[in-house]
Amino acid sequence: DLHRLWKEGDMQAFDHIYRKYYFDLVNIVAPQVKDREIAKDLVQDIMVRFYRQQKDIIVDSSLSSYFRTAARNSVLNYFRDNLRRGIPVPFETLYAEGKDSITEWMDHKTTKEQILHGIDQLPDQCKKVFIMSREDGLTYQQIAEQLHISVHTVDQHIRKALRILRKQLGPQIVFWLIVEGLK
Repeated sequence: DLHRLWKEGDMQAFDHIYRKYYFDLVNIVAPQVKDREIAKDLVQDIMVRFYRQQKDIIVDSSLSSYFRTAARNSVLNYFRDNLRRGIPVPFETLYAEGKDSITEWMDHKTTKEQILHGIDQLPDQCKKVFIMSREDGLTYQQIAEQLHISVHTVDQHIRKALRILRKQLGPQIVFWLIVEGLK
């Protein structure tokens, strides 16, 4: 198992993982961001994080699933960052689950009230961290300092909140949160 070998410090395993997944991930990311060079940068960042977090990364199913999820999250972060800078985001390129568009899905399926109700159902600390991040716009570091917890714990609360909300409201919730936040 390549992941196990890599966690044990086998550099050849990492080289093999890199060669096996890098170009596939670029081919997945490039059509979404509409720029092959940006896709390469995003995938390179994924690989660097994977390398740096050698001992900490937990792969629940397979490396392929791990990297696909990392790629999806990287694209979402890229678009979120672009939105914050006022750069338009082509949501239609992201949404491929049979609906006509993300806007149509939001109009028919999810309302702000449903999302706020879902957030209200989160465990207390998880809800507090999530709101501080999404509504107050605080960084993970700022939240960690205010709540006297680690940045890693903040990250875990955010992940847990998104996982619960996705389960309650569907995977498209992430798009709504990127576009609208909790305003």
